[in-house]
Amino acid sequence: MTIMAQAKLKHRSEQLQTLLLKGNSIQIIAARELLRLSLVEMHELGHWREYPDKFQAYMRLYRTSATLMFNPPASMSAPGKTDQCIP
Repeated sequence: MTIMAQAKLKHRSEQLQTLLLKGNSIQIIAARELLRLSLVEMHELGHWREYPDKFQAYMRLYRTSATLMFNPPASMSAPGKTDQCIP
């Protein structure tokens, strides 16, 4: 059971990393949720007690994906020329 859960976790982690490079927000949110479910499953199996360093690495990816999802690109956050004050 643990081997299958580990394989699923690894696949979902790789999928999220790929989507962070070339996916849209909805795909990233879905992949992030699947990764979260795998992390919970591994916790229920007691895997993280034996491998806390791996847990920290996966949590780093999980947190990074949250910050990248919601930050707008620089071109969208820059002020436009229409905001200039005309006397």
